[in-house]
Amino acid sequence: MLTTRTKPINVLHIIQGKHFGGAEQVVLTLSKSYDRNRVRPMVVCLSDGLLLEKLAAVNVPHFLIPMKSKTDIIAPLYKTMRLIKAQQIDIIHTHTVRSNLIGRLASFCTLRKCVTHLHSPILRDFADLRRGKINEVIDRITRPIAARYIAVSRSLRKEMIQRGLAPDKILTVHNVPDVDALKSSSRQPGSKPYVRQAYNIPPDAFVLVLVALLRPRKGVEVLITAMKKVVQCFPDTHLLLVGSDDISEDPDYGNRLREWTSQLGLESNILFTGFRDDVPEILAESNLMVLPSLFGEGLPMVILEAMAMGVAVVASSVEGVPEIIVDGKDGFLVEPGDSDQLSDKIIQLIKDPALLQDVGQRARKKILKEMNAHRHARQIEQVYQEVLNY
Repeated sequence: MLTTRTKPINVLHIIQGKHFGGAEQVVLTLSKSYDRNRVRPMVVCLSDGLLLEKLAAVNVPHFLIPMKSKTDIIAPLYKTMRLIKAQQIDIIHTHTVRSNLIGRLASFCTLRKCVTHLHSPILRDFADLRRGKINEVIDRITRPIAARYIAVSRSLRKEMIQRGLAPDKILTVHNVPDVDALKSSSRQPGSKPYVRQAYNIPPDAFVLVLVALLRPRKGVEVLITAMKKVVQCFPDTHLLLVGSDDISEDPDYGNRLREWTSQLGLESNILFTGFRDDVPEILAESNLMVLPSLFGEGLPMVILEAMAMGVAVVASSVEGVPEIIVDGKDGFLVEPGDSDQLSDKIIQLIKDPALLQDVGQRARKKILKEMNAHRHARQIEQVYQEVLNY
């Protein structure tokens, strides 16, 4: 029988936190959006990174418990268990492979309930299938410990059920952008275009942007290849590749992208910005956002952020992406890995600025109407209540 709880649910999010990607954005947005009378959030990061700074800025209790390597389990587990007991945690909410391992083991040892957030398919999170299989095996061992799973897309939920997860143990809760944060951080119309100035891009040039951790499954080389044809038609087109290429899965990937850019003669058109903490400002000065992922997407936050800002999106039709973009209505879908189709779509949109603007505005209206961070947090809270039987 359900009972009424009179005090907030203490929730401990555990996440890797090294890169500020989509999962980290979800943790930050959720932590800001809970009704603090109902949920008291805390966050553990297993690596030092920008998320800790952002949590501090919004007064969310946060802790760094370093996991120095894949095999460094005992010390982080012990420290996490001590924190759980000291903070009287009710729910442990895990988000990534390493945090799943630490969080679920801590849940088992402390007799606390565990909820796992699924942001992407673990088996296909890496271009190296062998690594994906290893992570899948490790994750599967502790999978029964979690009381409930939250998938960010219907396609991800379906995939996990096909792999043996009980349908009644997993539900879909789509990601949502932090619209208030986007409004407050993006530059106002008519303000000085400092991003274009910083990279010597003419104010009337057409600017595409890709925002992602630059890793093989994001299909960056497909976009670079597509740019050759685009630049032949429109020489004053620029592409900003925004994101770090400091990745352990393929340390040389960034260098290969730069070499390919050079071989195509596109050094003056394609700019590698590295990680930037001003994505809303960059989106505000861009004409089109492109995400040419090959696989492994749950529901990319950057697509939602671009749509919320009225920036049209071209994305690969993979996994959860078609659940948010209706092709030709509020965005554009292309086949993954098809650089010719991608270049043709970009050229079409450069030629038709009215269509570009119309689709961008429809996307913005859709996000503002259908997605709300506080409503999203309330959905997650209901999961906690079910798990705790309140």
